[in-house]
Amino acid sequence: PHIILFPEIAFSRETFISKVEETIAAKGYCVIVASEGVQYSDGAHISGSINKDAFGHQQLG
Repeated sequence: PHIILFPEIAFSRETFISKVEETIAAKGYCVIVASEGVQYSDGAHISGSINKDAFGHQQLG
């Protein structure tokens, strides 16, 4: 993969788009791997839904 998104590193939409564009310009394509726990700097999950599990946690994925 060209880009790996880890939950321990806050996600920035602007940085992500920039890296994708750079990779596509250089390679012609871009492969991305993302953990379901990736979060924005405010703690919101990028893949979160409005659904909650039995414990009240936001469902991911």
